[in-house]
Formats: sequence, structure tokens, C-alpha cells
Amino acid sequence: MEEDTELRWNEQKKKFSHHALAGEAILRELGCPEGLASVVGAHHGKPQEANNVLDQLEDGVYETNYWPKGRKTFWWSCWQELFDHALQESGFSDVKELPELSVPTELLLTGLLIMADWIASNPRYFPLIPVEELGDENLYPARVERAWRKFSPTLPWEVQEAAANPDVFRERFSFFPNEVQQAMLEAVNNAQEPGIFMLEAQMGVGKTEAALAAAEVLAQRCGRAASSLVCRPRPPPTVFLGGCWTGPRNSRMAWNTPFGWPMAWRS
Repeated sequence: MEEDTELRWNEQKKKFSHHALAGEAILRELGCPEGLASVVGAHHGKPQEANNVLDQLEDGVYETNYWPKGRKTFWWSCWQELFDHALQESGFSDVKELPELSVPTELLLTGLLIMADWIASNPRYFPLIPVEELGDENLYPARVERAWRKFSPTLPWEVQEAAANPDVFRERFSFFPNEVQQAMLEAVNNAQEPGIFMLEAQMGVGKTEAALAAAEVLAQRCGRAASSLVCRPRPPPTVFLGGCWTGPRNSRMAWNTPFGWPMAWRS
């Protein structure tokens, strides 16, 4: 066992193969579609650069981070066995059956994986199993059910009545909307389709309440979740409503925003 697991890595190179990057690289080498593999690579919240993924398993680059000298075949067989088991558990008989994902689907799966990773990594829900023990399949599903009861997730947020109505706005914030807030709500309420809305106004005018209320209106009208971003006070104080995260350059995901967004953010 020691012969198979003792890595003699290069100290300068070991930091370039963290597990999210390594996971995506290994999945791609096993034939997993790029989009699906990229979900694993992004499970810490940041998609991997394509060139970094391709470099991982090139001969002579970072291979000492993956297997001891002369043990490549052994480690490939371990990865393949785990991958084949995951395929079968997911209802697939062959890697070729895995679908090509759309970018919106990649984003949704990445968000689910990030949350699942946070929950499964919490020892309050899943107490650590000592290294000396091998674990036991008989612990499941009771171990998962116990963790889920401890986690006790809240129900999804649903809009009851949007704050476009001044009376509802007053119930939310204890005052009626002023002219700026009312203009923001009318703009969102009259929009033909969802998008990005930006409100610039002096400090103290109530941009935060306007953004929160507008997010409610947008969610009710579109039948989906809306988001708001309140920038820290600096000229010009600005609120953004909406936006779509799709990751860094040269990856399968990137920020998808109008040209004016970066200009407004830097102003």
C-alpha cells in the first residue's frame, strides 16, 4: 500500500493541483463531457481556467502530484473503478450516455454541488470517521437521514405580495415609497422582460429599500428568483438589480452583463 500511495511531489508544483482542478482534469481524461466535468472544477465557487485543466495530466508536468513513479496504471484503475461505480449509481451504463449540458444547467448543478459540499463537509451533520476505520455501508441511509434532520433546511422563499403596491411597501419598511423608490418600482413593474436595472442616487434616498422591493416585483412577475447588489457608498452610490454569473475568461462560464456594468462598477 505504501508503494502505491507515497507521493514524491515537487514542492514548487504541488500547489498547482488542488482537488477541484484535479477532479475536473481526471473526469475529462475518463471521457466525461467537458461541461459536466467543469461543474466539479467549479465546486469551490470559481471555474477553472481551461489551459490549467489540460496541463494537469500532461506527461512530465504535474504527474508527480497524481501518482508515485511507476504507479500510473494502478491509480488510473482506481479512478476508473470509482467513476464506473458513480455512473451505475446515477443510472448510466456507459460514459457516452452522459449528456452535454447547457451553460444555465451547468450553473444550476454547480450551485447544487457547492451547497452539497458545504453540508457534507460539516462534521456537525456528518461526524468524521477515524482514519483507522474503513467505514461501513450499513451506516447508510441512516447517517444521511440523521444529518438531514440536523440540517433542517428552510422552505424556499416565495413572493406573497410584491411591494409595487405602496401599502405593501409600507408593511415591509414602515414608510411609503418616495419618488425615487416609486420610479424604480414602476420601471421594474412595467418592463416587458427580466433584465438588469441600475439605480444611481445620492446617499440616504433609500436605494437599498428600492432594490429589495424591486427584487420582489421582478421575482413575482417572472416566476423566478431575482437578486440585488448594493454597492458600498462612493460616488456615484449605485444599486444593481439582476445579473448572471458565468466565471473567468477562458472558461466555460463568465460574467454576462452589459458593457456599461464594468464602467459603472469602477466609477
